[in-house]
Amino acid sequence: MDVKKTLKEIAFVLPAAVVLLLILSASSVGQIYTPSSLTINGVLCTLGLSCTVGAVPSGSAGGDLTGTYPNPTVSTIGGATPVTTTTLNNATLPGSFTTLATSGLLTSYDGITTAGLGVPVLVAKADATTQSANISTTTVYAVLASGAGMYQISCYVVETRAATNSSTLPNCGVVWTDNESSVVESNWITGQNTGNAPGVIAMSWTSGSNSVGGGFEIMNAQASTNIRFNTQSYASNGATSMQYAVHVKLIYLGS
Repeated sequence: MDVKKTLKEIAFVLPAAVVLLLILSASSVGQIYTPSSLTINGVLCTLGLSCTVGAVPSGSAGGDLTGTYPNPTVSTIGGATPVTTTTLNNATLPGSFTTLATSGLLTSYDGITTAGLGVPVLVAKADATTQSANISTTTVYAVLASGAGMYQISCYVVETRAATNSSTLPNCGVVWTDNESSVVESNWITGQNTGNAPGVIAMSWTSGSNSVGGGFEIMNAQASTNIRFNTQSYASNGATSMQYAVHVKLIYLGS
């Protein structure tokens, strides 16, 4: 028997994805031909051991795949359509959110129809810590050319280290350009505090008999102008200076 020829014929006619148990041994072929391994359809098989011989998949894909092998594409994930920018813009969202308009605005929240921007957006923030002097007028946000409209700015000032003798926690002020009059406006939105102790804050200030400020300001800002903040009236007496921190946040409310 021509063993080499027989093995070649087996390899030639063997179909794909079949398990071939090669149990050839020296005793079965005498001293004629005793190979230790055999390559079938690109798979190296060791004589005497099981060997799985397969082929590259072909034909139409199924399940979550579409197209044909060997290069199918993912059409679904677990039966659900994958999220894309297009589908997200028109998606029904879980919980309190209802839908997103094609422009990306929330048109409804918790069953209530929204207007304008839909929801307020935090567009800028500024944080200054371990301050021991007044902060000069500083830009917190440059209004975009398309960003004219209503903004709300908040300012939180807190004393973090007391002075040796006495101190004054400074006011926080804001500056902006009015959208309709083009006048540069300014206002103090927190007051001073002479408490001289860590944790002292000032959230309002007194004008005559009225308490005003409250730590925030609503403004109608002009496009391509700057919204700014500053502090004023810092004072500290003694070898150890008073230190404070300022945290500013700006929210866009829409045009």
